[in-house]
Parts: sequence; structure tokens; C-alpha cells
Amino acid sequence: FVLGVSASFLAVDLIGMALAQGVWAGSATVVSYVWGTIIFGDHPQHPWWSVFGLSLLIAGVVGIAYCDVIAHRQQQTQSLDGCMGRVIHVVRALRHLLFRSC
Repeated sequence: FVLGVSASFLAVDLIGMALAQGVWAGSATVVSYVWGTIIFGDHPQHPWWSVFGLSLLIAGVVGIAYCDVIAHRQQQTQSLDGCMGRVIHVVRALRHLLFRSC
């Protein structure tokens, strides 16, 4: 815990408060869950729900980490008008996040 808090102070200096806090809090939650299940042997009553919850949490952390990319894409699509421009923006952002390694 102490190392995580210490690293969060460094992260705030490097990437800013909003981004660092979002990534740090989500990462700390995942590490706490893994630590509790592996080291302390705590087993959830519903393992698939916990996997689902962790997946949502990890997706949220990834979304926070790539918010600059999404904002940059939004600036590029501002020339498109109306609702269709927003739809195209969302599709492009999701495509970039999901298929970035391709």
C-alpha cells in the first residue's frame, strides 16, 4: 500500500491528477483483489461475477488511460455536424481502443 501511494505522487507529477487518480485507484483495486484471493485464500461466492466486475474495472482504467486519444479523435471529427458526427466519433474511438494492436 505504501509503495502504491508513493508511486501515485510521482504519477500525479508526470500525468496530472485526474488521469493518475483514475488509473491508480482502479489498479489498486485489482491488485487488492488478486492479493486477497491468491495470498490470503479468500474465495468469492460468485467467481464469474467477480471476473465480470474486474473486467469492467480494467476496461474503465484502460478508458481513462486513453482519454487523451479519444479527445484528440473528437477534435478531428468536430467538423462533422449533428448526431451522425458523434456516432462516427464513438465508432472510431472504440475501433481504435479495440483494434489498436492490429
